[in-house]
Amino acid sequence: MAELVPNPLYEAGIEAPYQHSTPASVWTGPSAKGFDAQLAHYRTYVRSSRDKILSDLQQELARTPREVTAEEPKTIIIRYGLP
Repeated sequence: MAELVPNPLYEAGIEAPYQHSTPASVWTGPSAKGFDAQLAHYRTYVRSSRDKILSDLQQELARTPREVTAEEPKTIIIRYGLP
């Protein structure tokens, strides 16, 4: 079995910039502290939004029937731009 490694997509987005932007590693002073505080706020907002979006998707998927009438796939494919 192949060795598993961390998926870079999992941490993509705001997490990496947040981890690498502590005031001492980028710059120092009042502006750096303000930037760090604002980035921390945005990080929290993004994470909570992500959790809500995933919850909404899971609820929608649970309501989605596994089978549909023969006519519905055409509408679904057009609506969502599926191949």
